[in-house]
Amino acid sequence: MVTIENETVLYAIAKVEYRETIESAVSDSGGKILEIPENDLTLTEFLEVADGKIHKFEEELAKLHTEIESRTRENLEKLILFREALSAETERLAVLAKASEAKYVTLIEGWIPESNVESTITELKDNIGYVFVDTRKPEQAEEPPTKMRNATAVKPFEVIVNLFGTPKYTEWDPTPIIAYFFAIFFGIMLGDVVYAALLMLFAYFGLRLLVDDPKTEGFKLFQRIIYISGGVGLVIGVLTGSYLGNFYEFFGIESLALAGGIQEMFSDPVSFIQFSLIMGLVHVNIAHVLALIRGIKEGQKAVVPNKVGLFLLQIGAIPLILVFILGMDIPWLTGQIPTILMSIAIIGLVLIVASSLMEKGAFLGSIFWLFDVTGLLGDVMSYARLAGVGLATYYLAYCFNLIADLLYGMMPVGIVQAIVGTLIFILVLLVGHVLNLAITCFVHSLRLCFVEFLFKFYEGGGRAYSPFRLKARPVFVKV
Repeated sequence: MVTIENETVLYAIAKVEYRETIESAVSDSGGKILEIPENDLTLTEFLEVADGKIHKFEEELAKLHTEIESRTRENLEKLILFREALSAETERLAVLAKASEAKYVTLIEGWIPESNVESTITELKDNIGYVFVDTRKPEQAEEPPTKMRNATAVKPFEVIVNLFGTPKYTEWDPTPIIAYFFAIFFGIMLGDVVYAALLMLFAYFGLRLLVDDPKTEGFKLFQRIIYISGGVGLVIGVLTGSYLGNFYEFFGIESLALAGGIQEMFSDPVSFIQFSLIMGLVHVNIAHVLALIRGIKEGQKAVVPNKVGLFLLQIGAIPLILVFILGMDIPWLTGQIPTILMSIAIIGLVLIVASSLMEKGAFLGSIFWLFDVTGLLGDVMSYARLAGVGLATYYLAYCFNLIADLLYGMMPVGIVQAIVGTLIFILVLLVGHVLNLAITCFVHSLRLCFVEFLFKFYEGGGRAYSPFRLKARPVFVKV
């Protein structure tokens, strides 16, 4: 027996038939059977061989450590995921173990924004002793609620989109493009500095009197819609020099327009209508492009040729209509170009007819393709309301100014004109301009965004995300 530090080595010599008995006794006592070399070695030779094996094992161990580190780096993401999965499973089993012992167990199931998952889990674990949170992505058959995520300047116009329908979870949110066009349409039809300023002041001071709770998020967003849209109207009014129509002329000022070209275009009915139709053409075609993208994604075979046909029809037909029907002069439309444009228009028409036949069958398809062509024309013509309402706003203001001035001039010169005439002048201006401002541009802007735009590609029908809230009951202390 030899003792070295905290280890004791026993060397026993016995008969062969006692070997199993001795080894069993050593193992049962917690000992370890050492292998005796079969070679006939001296102690020094044995130590040398053992030392060589130790170095060999150390090298192999170093290689194994290097390989483990390399494999760990290569699979670090998977290892972290497995660790998290193992941790989650441990938590789940711990909660189940506690739940089996508990009298009451609470299970809450619902949807939460992905950006709030970590904070929610942390808050739950900080406030509840035993909790397990299982999160997963929505499955294809499920319909999660929709939480819109838009920039601060665009967010108010979510109210407009929700009036039509909340987008589905998998549907594109049209709020950004609705925001730009709604504000521009509203501003074009309003187009007066004083009207815009009065509208924004009413939105700030007077609008809260018409609702039960002016502190709600929806009310604040609607206010901001008025601010933004009214701001566009104010800018257009400054550019065109419209201040209660031509009210500045009473002070001998000829014009306050900062942009003469824009004023000239908006004051000429033909130019204003042309501008409105161009706006409509752009707006409607954006809707058709979005409908084409949706048709491609959803594999709607009839939609793709229909939309491509509409684009080709416009490319070929619009220049020909401008020259041969409206008499406009387009210098490059000479030689073989009219024939090429006509061919493009015919190809587009053929595609429209083919898509109608694919979608509705031979009988109905041979009729309903006409509605696609005439519908495009009707949609674009509908934007003439921009010019109509815009001109009406200005000329009504002009007429009220003129009526007030005429009534003032009809009063006898002197104290009667100074007092009675002035009162009538102010009363006519006040009533007339309030009535003119009350003929709101809001409904017309809604129609252009809903009927002429959203109906072409947008489905809606989703559910707005509504966070789960617990309302604490008030505590009353009876003294």
